[in-house]
Amino acid sequence: MANWTGPGFVGQMFKTIAKHIAPSGMPSPVLWGDVPTVRERLRSGIASLECSRHLYEFSYPFLPSDVVEFCRANYGPMTCAFAFIGEEAQQQLRAELTDLWSRHNRANDGTTRVDAEYLQVVAIRGQSEAIANLAHNVRVSRSRFAERFRYFLGEPPMAYLTRWRLKLAAETLVTSNANVVEIAAEVGYASEAAFNRVFKREVGCPPAQFRRYRTPSQTK
Repeated sequence: MANWTGPGFVGQMFKTIAKHIAPSGMPSPVLWGDVPTVRERLRSGIASLECSRHLYEFSYPFLPSDVVEFCRANYGPMTCAFAFIGEEAQQQLRAELTDLWSRHNRANDGTTRVDAEYLQVVAIRGQSEAIANLAHNVRVSRSRFAERFRYFLGEPPMAYLTRWRLKLAAETLVTSNANVVEIAAEVGYASEAAFNRVFKREVGCPPAQFRRYRTPSQTK
């Protein structure tokens, strides 16, 4: 998921709006853009969690003051903010938002270009959590599910899943031009490092080396 950060531009815009309408004690939505908070909220049942900061550019072909009016008419949170306050407060909010957009504007040609920081969060459920969900879907206990799965397929559920992930990865390595990071994500790994470790452990060599010395027929 991607979440706006508090110190970033959208976080500052939310803070400006909240001064006029947010009830006291209401948790800020940009807490999901704070790494320690995300780690605390997602600490249960997660095998791996990766957070990285990125920038998104807002680009409009008009001045910051016009951007504020555009957002007032089309952006839900801002529309609601203006609807719930009086005329005098609306003028104050409009002035504060115009100042915020103007201070962050990188353009000087009558347009508006503002960079807004967001936090990208990639969380992978732990194995026990995944098995519990599968067991729930077929209405049996986790232990019963694992027992019957192994009885019919000859291996534990996660071993089966790992084997199929790596089989798909191996086929993709030798039949496409996708890089290792893309392939890792495609088969369900949150990071290239995690994918490399499992691939080398199970296949005997790193993905890049496997790609160099294998042909499509050898992955069957």
